[in-house]
Amino acid sequence: MQKGTVKKLIEYFFKNHSHEMIFAMRDFFGENNIGPGGNINIQNNQEEGLFMEWIVFDYRFQNGKGLLDNFISENPLDMSKSELRIYEDLQINKYGFFEIISVKKDEYLELESLQSGKIYKVQEKMGTYNAEPKTTLVCRVGKVADHWELIGSDPVGFPIHYTERAKKLMREDKGKYSPKDIRKLLIDKKNNPSKFEKNLRMKDEDFIKKQNQIRTSLEKQLIKSKSTASVDDILKIVYREKRHDDISKIVSLLGNNKNVIMQSLLDLASSAWNYFPHKSLGGKSPAEKAKEIYGDQKKI
Repeated sequence: MQKGTVKKLIEYFFKNHSHEMIFAMRDFFGENNIGPGGNINIQNNQEEGLFMEWIVFDYRFQNGKGLLDNFISENPLDMSKSELRIYEDLQINKYGFFEIISVKKDEYLELESLQSGKIYKVQEKMGTYNAEPKTTLVCRVGKVADHWELIGSDPVGFPIHYTERAKKLMREDKGKYSPKDIRKLLIDKKNNPSKFEKNLRMKDEDFIKKQNQIRTSLEKQLIKSKSTASVDDILKIVYREKRHDDISKIVSLLGNNKNVIMQSLLDLASSAWNYFPHKSLGGKSPAEKAKEIYGDQKKI
């Protein structure tokens, strides 16, 4: 996409529709008391980028149209039909969670939409240098002529690899995401860091200690439920990762009676899944792979 294409949209917004800013800020930040002359403390460049991307692609003006719709219909720069075509193409875009399938440096990212299962071959250069397969991006892919590109603000990366079972659940979720939702997610992550994020600061000896703790818990639960399975049987399922219902299979091995709380079994099965090796991750656990990619204070 030609440099400055999206910038023209933002300039058009502030020049011709700045009166919409109050309504947009109220909607995006969820603060209805914002009024004329009001001010919002935008936390960082990432939050600002998400806000501007949302205005360009997701916000609906008081007339019910989006920014792209208004820009195309008003044609404030008196563009030719061929020049306007790129803005018409940009109306074809998809925002959400994408798993990186493959990377070709300086050329493209192959992304799988976790909402639809559709594969997008996205032309990209800079974004290929730090991209790693089997991690997740929240971003927007847009149609540019005959190909797809990353458009909008910088993608948000998460050290997460989804199993086929998890992907199936994601595809069943018909919800539509926008940068407004991701802002809330990032705030929640900052205020309540997940165990996975805390693991990014773990040392090698901490991983070994954690694995030993999980192994002990697995052994105790197998004895308690009088299961004929062993810890090694469970770890083989984790390592091979062949079926979408592997977690359910582990849970069934761990609990053979009605007196066991199902959530505790799910938590234990998930711990084994996250902290023990997977063949698909080169013999590393998801937690170790996340630290390898995003640890050492790398930005998530």
